[in-house]
Amino acid sequence: MEEKYVFTARDYSVEKPISQSKKSRKRKVKRKSGGCFIVALLFFSLTFAAICATFIYLDSNGLIPENLFSKILIVAGGFILLELFLMILSRKSRIVAALSVLLCMAVLGSATFGVYALYQVYQSVEEVEPPKTYYAFVDVYAKQGSRFVPVEVAAEEEEDEGPQIIPGDSLDGCSVGTMLLNLDRGYTSQAIRDYRKQHDINVIAYDDFGSMIDAFRDGEIDAVIYNKLTMKLFLGDDSDFYDWATCIESLGVEKEHTIAVKKADVVTEPFAVYICGIDTLDNDEFWDLARCDTNLIACVNPIRKKILVISTPRDYYVPLWGESYAMDKLTHAGIYGVESSVETLEALYDVKLNYYVRTNVYSLVRIVDALGGITVHSDYEFYCANGIGGYQQFYVGDNDIDGSGALCFVRERSSFDEGDKQRGLHQMEVIKAIVRKACSPAIVAHFNDVLGVVTNSVETNIGKEEINAIIKMQLSDMASWTFESYAVDGYGIHAGSYALGGTEVYMMMPYYDTVNEAREKISEFMNE
Repeated sequence: MEEKYVFTARDYSVEKPISQSKKSRKRKVKRKSGGCFIVALLFFSLTFAAICATFIYLDSNGLIPENLFSKILIVAGGFILLELFLMILSRKSRIVAALSVLLCMAVLGSATFGVYALYQVYQSVEEVEPPKTYYAFVDVYAKQGSRFVPVEVAAEEEEDEGPQIIPGDSLDGCSVGTMLLNLDRGYTSQAIRDYRKQHDINVIAYDDFGSMIDAFRDGEIDAVIYNKLTMKLFLGDDSDFYDWATCIESLGVEKEHTIAVKKADVVTEPFAVYICGIDTLDNDEFWDLARCDTNLIACVNPIRKKILVISTPRDYYVPLWGESYAMDKLTHAGIYGVESSVETLEALYDVKLNYYVRTNVYSLVRIVDALGGITVHSDYEFYCANGIGGYQQFYVGDNDIDGSGALCFVRERSSFDEGDKQRGLHQMEVIKAIVRKACSPAIVAHFNDVLGVVTNSVETNIGKEEINAIIKMQLSDMASWTFESYAVDGYGIHAGSYALGGTEVYMMMPYYDTVNEAREKISEFMNE
């Protein structure tokens, strides 16, 4: 039987020479490597241009600390050399080209984030500006249920949006009581003058607060017009006044802010800052005139990286500057303006206070929360409230706390035998903790948040130039600071208050040996 042979396509195929196949593969690899090289070159060019633009922007705006400039140049130069080396290798390797592109992307991202963060920081600083006027509120009070109080009437028809407010009667032709004490310094008088332009009222001035309130309660006068802050001081926490009286109108009065700035070179010489914590517990209130419950002097030596903090009790019985040096408790100096507190403490300790920082309760809470919390040391175990609905348990030793806990820590005094003195020590401890956290590397993650809070919640006369200089100084070395603290002391008495028209209240008579020691500490520190 004849054998048949079946031809296949393979029999007609022609084998390519091995050398030709290798050359083809090499050409493909070269084309791919060439494409990767071009991509890497584009990213390198873009990154190099971004680095140059960043340096020009930062340097022209003075945002780079001088002693960091050379270090940043070295890092940038090292990156450029590394990229050039990778660029050479990327002509032959796609993997190296990919690494080059990834490195460029990382540098671009880091540079973009860094510039944006610095821009945000310095924009926040630009918004810091001391107030040019004081603003006080003078309220008009009428009895609840009287014809002068607006009445809320329920809607008559279902389609009505809500209750209607029927205005109260005008006070024209009525008797309005007031009291013009030293405390007011003309705010109530100015408000009455403005109010009389629109209302024909008969003003009756009283010599003491109790007589005015009794006359109001008994119907001898129809209303009371009085400084809101003064009303709170006289009434205290136990009064039933707001149970039968209500504010029907609030009048704003402005006066020029006159405190002088005693500038210092904040990076080359010691300077002193007055830290004032006002006693308002209302979230939206940051009164220009208010009692200062926290009175700290922070002496700062930027060369030695040292801070001395002196605490003075709120009830310290001292001569008030600007009020003929009349005797009163230190906290009442704040109701005449921050300059009164500054000058009073300058006279007490014989020191020049270059700047002031003024905060309220919610400022402290927000700052500590923006920092991500702080760690404070307690010598006692105690449980306390912060006055705004928060509670905290403290133990002997270090305690990690948030803003609410910090407020508990600085306000509590009833748990200690040396109540107000211990509270002052706690206030200094919180200041230390805040500075320690703000000067640590951990601040990088919270810097913009903290500056945003400070801009919106803190009043200060530290200028933009000084704040920028301090930021640059700290960024340049991220140095840690050492602290020393001291609290002056005294003993309790009852004496007449100048602000309250001679009414006797609790005061703390200074132990002047502790005052003199504080003076010496300040003098030595400022002259180091």
